[in-house]
Amino acid sequence: QRVETSATPEGQATSSTTSLSTSPPWLRVAFTTVGRATGAEYLLDTLHAFLHALAPEHPMHAAVQLVVINNQDDPSQHQIFELAKQRLSDRVVFTVKQQPQTLRCAAAGPRVTNKVHRQSCDLVAAIETLIRLPPARFVMLMEDDWLLCPNGLAAISHFIQKASRYDPNWLALRVSYGFNGAIVRNDDL
Repeated sequence: QRVETSATPEGQATSSTTSLSTSPPWLRVAFTTVGRATGAEYLLDTLHAFLHALAPEHPMHAAVQLVVINNQDDPSQHQIFELAKQRLSDRVVFTVKQQPQTLRCAAAGPRVTNKVHRQSCDLVAAIETLIRLPPARFVMLMEDDWLLCPNGLAAISHFIQKASRYDPNWLALRVSYGFNGAIVRNDDL
């Protein structure tokens, strides 16, 4: 499934879908990304690792959708995002974060640093962007600088299947560190 998503000047998400398959993705891997002052190409390396694992002959090729969310304050300043979009837009969905509603990202309390508050608001914005896309069955949140391990897709599939056998209503799985590698059902976003 191919989804083109963009934002109107008013910040409203618009999308158009060209479906290569009648079923939604089984797994949507959503990468949040920001430009680095050094110009490091982490995003390109990460996407290439996933695309290599999802070669056309891979049994999960049609079941996994890669989505990159530009979390840069000024999206046009993220040059690596633009480069990746030019090179890979035929295989990856590229979109820009939707700013969270003010009430959902209120000012930080005295014990929360500005950096942590900012990261939390960016995560909320990324999730709100994902909610506007046509649904997938599962969503895995990733950062743009984490490479996929060899056989990583098989392990992810195994974890989801095993969790579903233990408890069909599981809420979340974490297959990495922090919020990187958090897997949820799309309905639970």
